[in-house]
Formats: sequence, C-alpha cells, structure tokens
Amino acid sequence: MPGPLQRIREAAIDGRCQNVIYRQTQLEKLHNVLIDNSESVIQAIYRDGGNSIPEARVEYLLALMCLREYYASLDATKALHEEYAVARGEDAPSLREGVGIVYIVPTTYSLFYSIVVPLSAAVAAGNCVVIELEKTLREVPSLLQRILKIALDSDIFEIVSSRATDDELGLHHMKVLQRGSEEPATAMRLISPSQAQVVAVVDRTANFSEAAKALVIARFGFGGRSPYAPDIVLVNEFCKKPFLNAVVEETMKFATEFELSKSSASTSQSEADSLMKELKRTDEIQVVTSIANCAVIEVNSRSSKTLSRKISTRSLLVHSVKSLDDAIDLANQNGELLASYVFADLKASKYLSQFLGAHVSFVNQIPLEMLRESASIVMSSTTMTSLVVLTTFVVGPAAPLSSPVERSTRYPTALFTVQRSRFVTPSVQSQLVRQTLHDPSFSASEKVLQKVSDKLLPSVKRMKEGQVGFFEQGIFTGIGLIAMPALMGLGALGYYAVRFAMSRRS
Repeated sequence: MPGPLQRIREAAIDGRCQNVIYRQTQLEKLHNVLIDNSESVIQAIYRDGGNSIPEARVEYLLALMCLREYYASLDATKALHEEYAVARGEDAPSLREGVGIVYIVPTTYSLFYSIVVPLSAAVAAGNCVVIELEKTLREVPSLLQRILKIALDSDIFEIVSSRATDDELGLHHMKVLQRGSEEPATAMRLISPSQAQVVAVVDRTANFSEAAKALVIARFGFGGRSPYAPDIVLVNEFCKKPFLNAVVEETMKFATEFELSKSSASTSQSEADSLMKELKRTDEIQVVTSIANCAVIEVNSRSSKTLSRKISTRSLLVHSVKSLDDAIDLANQNGELLASYVFADLKASKYLSQFLGAHVSFVNQIPLEMLRESASIVMSSTTMTSLVVLTTFVVGPAAPLSSPVERSTRYPTALFTVQRSRFVTPSVQSQLVRQTLHDPSFSASEKVLQKVSDKLLPSVKRMKEGQVGFFEQGIFTGIGLIAMPALMGLGALGYYAVRFAMSRRS
C-alpha cells in the first residue's frame, strides 16, 4: 500500500475528522487559502475552461458559497450533546458519522467547483479525502494541488494521479465518480450519470419568452458543456415559430452581453463546427441562427441520431412534436433522463413531469439564483454587473443517481455519512414482547389483539360502489351533449306537429 494512502487510512481509523472543531478548523483554512488566491483561481478557470471571465467568477463564487454553507451546518454544541446522549440516558436515533475515506474522481467540466464542493462536504461530514487528478498541462489542477495541500492537513488529505484500489483505501471508504461508471450505483458509490440526456419540452401553453431565456442561458453558458444543459428541446409544432423567434432574440442578447466571440473557447468552437458539418452532411437540420459561437439548430428528421446524443457544445437543438404524448414517447425512447425541463401551464406540466422518465424535473424554470449582495462586491468586472442570475444548476457535475437532487448544493453532507443510531430506552414493542412472554394468562396480548383486530378504515372516505366516478361523469357528459340537441329537436317537432294538427281541425 502506498505510503500516503496508508497515512490517510490510519487517520480514518483513528477518527481524526470526527471532532467537529477540527473539521471547522480545516474548512476555515480551506476558505482562507481560496480567498487569498481568488484572482489566480478565476484566471485559471478562465484559461482552462474556455469560459468568459464572468462565468469563471460565477464558478468560483458558487464553490465558496457551498463551502460556507457546509461550515455553517457544523454545530459543536449540538454535536457534543448528541455524543453524550447515552451518558444522560437518552436515545440518539439520528446520530451519523463520516464514512471514513471519500475518494473523488472529478469531471473535467467546471473542475474547480467539482473538486472544492464535494471536498468541503466530505470534510464537513467527518471524512478523510483522496482526490484523483491526472497529470495535465491545465492550470486549475496544478493550482489546486498546490493550494489544497497548503490548506488541509496531510494526514487527512491526499492527491493521487492514478486510480487507487479498494484494498488501498480500506474497508470504510466511499467513491464519488463524477465521470460516470459501469459499476452499479450504491450508497458507497456516488455515480454521476454524465452521459444521460437532458430534454426540455415547450408546450403551446408556455411563456415562450421566459422559456427561451432559461434555455439559452443553460445551453450556451459555461461553454455549453454542462451535463444539465438541454440536449434537445421538443416544442409543440403549433407554437414552433414564436418560440424560435424568442430563442433567436435571447441568443443575440446572450452573445452580446457575454462577448463570446472574445472568449478563449477555441476547443468548444471546433467541436461545434464539427457537429455542424456532421449534421449538414445528412440534410437532417436547418440552422436557425449562428452568432458568436452559438448556434440554434432545428432537427427535421425524427430518425436522426442527433436526437439521442449528448451535446457538449454551444448548440441548441430544437425538434417539433405533435402533442404531449408524442413528446413523452420521444423523450423516453433513450432510457432514463438526467433531467427534464417542462414549460407549460400547470396541468400540462403535471402530466409531462409525471410520465417523463427523468431523475429530476423542473417546471417553468431552470434553477436560477439571484446574485447576492456580498457576491457583487467581490466582482470588479463591469460585464459581471449585467449578469442578473446565476445558473447554479448548470455548474458542476451531474447529481448522483442514488440520492435526491439538491438544487443549491450538489452534495449534501448526509451523503458522506453512515447511520450510527444509539438507543437506551426500550421501545413500546419491546415492552409488549416482554410482557407477553412472561404472562401465562395472555391478558396483555389479548388486549393488543383486540386493538389490532379493529377494522381498517381509510383516512379519506372512499366513494361507494355504484356511485358515479370520474370516467363515468365524462361518459354521461358526452351522452348529454349528443342527446340534448336531439331531444330539443324532437320537442320542437312535436310542438309544431300539435299546432299543425289543431289548425287543421279548426
């Protein structure tokens, strides 16, 4: 076993990070070193990621905001109270402790955020941390290796350049695999489905302006490489034209405000050009607009492989559908979706979000967060002041499949803990079992038997058999609509027939 990992394993066995004050100290040191190197970090993110300076600042700020949130969750008084609960004769049913060692394999997209956030969460939860960083010429990995080793104690933190084995990490460890994995997702393997598709559906009842604004920011922001950027937008064919007009307008605004043409995203642009050439050869697309590295593309063919691929460029793909069911069938044909964005009225949104097979669905929004007052003070760029909203959800890796999705913090600290419940007082069931086993007359068990033998009644009163239900009401309404004109016609015919007969008699 390598020396550094042996040291980390020993620290985990000793429970070095179980002390809350020690964890607070480590996060304080990490926060301080990130603040001291803020400009170096932002410039490294800008040069590595092909983002604009405002986007680099956003990534930096969001990571720091998460770190501060994790730090605020540490309560030394509460932790001490829970630790000594048994000594006071009290139960501690919700007690949790760190797993031991958290091994992080970060994604290359928004690398700074993808490392700092799970690292902070793991330390706050009481774990030692090992990060896998391949040797590269990029600036962010080199900078992080230097400043993280300054901030964190060497006994609880290490960086490796190749994959560590389970034996090297020891029995009590957890892996955070942000690039995806063929291994099954478990509580001890937090796997991000980085290649799963994201689908947006725009119904005719949607607010096209708001939908276009949200989709343009999510697709074109941060180099278009976010796993949560929409890979395909399915729009109702009856509202395709006004929606595309709104998208073109928002694309022009985005390109102007963020000055994408001056960004260093040469890699992203070459990927976009390659995608455009590939699609044009098949005559499956129509370019709606292309400006400053941003392209809006309409996919005409339902059989196009583009509808099932993961997009990692500033290319917004749009395809028309005939109905909500058509959109659901098309979206679900490629398996489980990473996310779905639904833009429609609430009734249609309920239907879509219910039947779209997505890990998480968002209705009439792509999670945005207003710039905080403290954040605007840090930013000196004039361009940054025009950025009113932050796309917090499109920064960072895909959320692990084995856990609920958190919009503000991708990794809740509870993910890096295990249950350590402690009970002193016996439960009601335990007392009952004891009484029953030592009661030859069975009087105690008879009382309980009478109680549990009562008829089960639903909390909400059900409709009696024979009453008219939802579908029956629809049938009767349809029959009434058809029968009413016929009955009115027969009544009118009878009326005039009687009058005619009476006039003949007279």
